[in-house]
Amino acid sequence: MIDDHQYLLNDGKWYEVAQDYVRRVQAYYDAATLSDLPLLDYAWKDEKEYNRAVCEADPNRYFLMDRRTIQLGGSPIEFCDIYTRDKQFVHVKKYSGSSVLSHLFFQGYVSAENFFDLTYRQRANRILEENFRVPETNSITASDYEVVFAIAKDNLEEGARPDIPFFSKVSFRSVASKLKKYGYKVSIKGINRTYRDNNKEEGGNEQ
Repeated sequence: MIDDHQYLLNDGKWYEVAQDYVRRVQAYYDAATLSDLPLLDYAWKDEKEYNRAVCEADPNRYFLMDRRTIQLGGSPIEFCDIYTRDKQFVHVKKYSGSSVLSHLFFQGYVSAENFFDLTYRQRANRILEENFRVPETNSITASDYEVVFAIAKDNLEEGARPDIPFFSKVSFRSVASKLKKYGYKVSIKGINRTYRDNNKEEGGNEQ
């Protein structure tokens, strides 16, 4: 942002983005529903450890689906990171740039789109425990389900909307609009990241 003008770098060239478009994208993100789902602070280095800790802290509410992919059409599909008893697909990412968040939003879209497929749900039920299993009917009501995009950032106050780059807001708007057309509820959840890497603080790089 220079003198109230938004610029984007693409293939080595800078382009000015129309201010009306910038305002629409920002307004969409500002109006996005904030999830009140109670999640732990992000006090672990890896997402794998964080997701496991959340589910172990409240196993009656949360079920761990992280790294448990479902094969459909020859491809592994990520169901979500955490599935809740309240029919919420929680996709978690530690913020480290636009590309990471684009993957997060795309993961949520692919999962929700495939959830309409009966075979996909049947295979998900092979992993899910009894109290979390999903309907094995020919159709589902998308409005019964919510896609929650949980973003972990440093120094984030409880209930705050995480600040993300403009590119990420564009990606979110695109994905959320499609999910809502399907009938899904969509929300954003900010997670306060409290983990500190001593090596990084001393000048090393976090992996």
